[in-house]
Amino acid sequence: MENININIISLDDMKLYVDSNDTLFSDILITEDMVSLSSIRNIPIRIDAFVIAIVTKGVIKATINMKDYLFKEGMLAILLPEHIIQLNQGNEMHVKAIVLSNSFLDDLRIDIHTMVPMYSHIINHPQTTLSPEDSTSLCKYFDLIKDTIRFENNRRKKEISQNLISAMMHKLSIVYRTNLNNDAQPKKDRKEMFYDKFMALLTQHHKTERKVEFYADKLCLTPKYLSSVLKSVSGKSASEWIDHYTILEAKSMLKFTQMTIKEIAFQLSFPNQSFFSKYFRKHTGMSPKAYKEM
Repeated sequence: MENININIISLDDMKLYVDSNDTLFSDILITEDMVSLSSIRNIPIRIDAFVIAIVTKGVIKATINMKDYLFKEGMLAILLPEHIIQLNQGNEMHVKAIVLSNSFLDDLRIDIHTMVPMYSHIINHPQTTLSPEDSTSLCKYFDLIKDTIRFENNRRKKEISQNLISAMMHKLSIVYRTNLNNDAQPKKDRKEMFYDKFMALLTQHHKTERKVEFYADKLCLTPKYLSSVLKSVSGKSASEWIDHYTILEAKSMLKFTQMTIKEIAFQLSFPNQSFFSKYFRKHTGMSPKAYKEM
């Protein structure tokens, strides 16, 4: 089989592919003009960021994780680092797009019990059709965020942008849940069903259970097979999902509660504060204290 090279594109790289943009540090890119993306058409890429794109004009065909999609006016695309994307033929497409760094996304004040299931769903469903009302609402969020980045000139610009994007993410969650309930869903294969069951268990037990064996036993699978199933469906193994969920919960507690680090370690069922601190540093590169004081 012929090897296919996949180009990894960072948020900073994305700035080279758009004709006009507004940026906030290295965390946010916001644009309404992605004409220059034609230069990477028919090339498989992976974007190392979280992309929200509302199509406002035009049509383009794209392949995402080996599935073909047609994007046109009134559609929403959400692209994750797990997606391998290839833009194919189509006419000039205009979008309102926000590109967020992974670290910025982790720092948002959002309920991970709501957002992680949405994130998990988007891996296999990156496209949804917006109602006119939802399209208008999301475009208003986009314009507010753009104006904040472009015109606000104070030390709290990042905090204001974070709060606006957090609100937008909650709106996106509502849109996805509504569309999921209203649309006839294609029948899921066995692996996708195991993935959904694993994510439901992880949402319920992540504060007390971090061993793959616990989840595998609940699903009557071997740990090795469970990890291979999750890897094929989502791009992450069972242990990677467990660590990802645990760190998101820890970050949320550190930033948005008054709990001490010792109390957070207890809430997440670590044997002591020292063990929790080592775990957090291993996965983030910094101590819980340093993160809390950022």
